[in-house]
Amino acid sequence: MSARLKQVLYSVGIVGAMLLTSNVYSQPKGNNTNRHDQMREEMKAKMQEVFKQLDLSPEQEEQLQAHRKNHRGQTGEFREILKAKRETLKNELQKEELNMEEIYKIHNELKGLHSKKADHRLEGILEVRKILTAEQFRKFCELRKEMRSMKRKGKRKEFY
Repeated sequence: MSARLKQVLYSVGIVGAMLLTSNVYSQPKGNNTNRHDQMREEMKAKMQEVFKQLDLSPEQEEQLQAHRKNHRGQTGEFREILKAKRETLKNELQKEELNMEEIYKIHNELKGLHSKKADHRLEGILEVRKILTAEQFRKFCELRKEMRSMKRKGKRKEFY
């Protein structure tokens, strides 16, 4: 076989392999809604396991779930407001002429929002503390610490 023919065959083989692999990687990994629902169900199961380990009464479970829903909604609002303010500051900093008064005003608003967010977080912790007994709260903190250390290590271990 001539060298030229070998070169053409190798080139065709490489191009073919590239086309096939790009086709494989371009395929969707599945329905993302399914994955989202699956993750939500896994979180519910984990929460139920935590509730079981804490030996919560039905009233405590109900209070914690209501608190979590309310708290997360408010936290999401803080996140959106902070994001918008950061974007405003970014836009202000990129202008041709800097308006230092406006920049400092936005910066001070951001500091105030961060302070409110920290207060909101503390209020959330205090509310959980009111719902749980001292022993349950201690156990809850241990479980959270354990979850975080597993998350940092990349391991998703169940609560057992």
